Amino acid sequence: MKVRAFTHNLAVLLEAVHALKASGGGACEEASVEAINIGISHTKEGGSMFFVTDASPYDDADIPGTIERLRSKGIVFTPMITGDCTEKSSWNELPNED
Repeated sequence: MKVRAFTHNLAVLLEAVHALKASGGGACEEASVEAINIGISHTKEGGSMFFVTDASPYDDADIPGTIERLRSKGIVFTPMITGDCTEKSSWNELPNED
């Protein structure tokens, strides 16, 4: 998870976007809702949050509580979900820990 401050400077924004690298990963599911809650703590009232994930949240994630926190701060939440954990074929292969 990365927390970044927003800017009105397009060159700064493009530089940050071009510097992003996808790496790592792991087994489905991921701590996506936990990451959103960290983001809420770093977002001002009425702010915006962009969220990108390729995996489902943990089964015990407090999604209703997280939605309430977003609403109570008036945060505009924009998710981009590129996958989930419903198909085993989409899971990452983990090395055998023999």
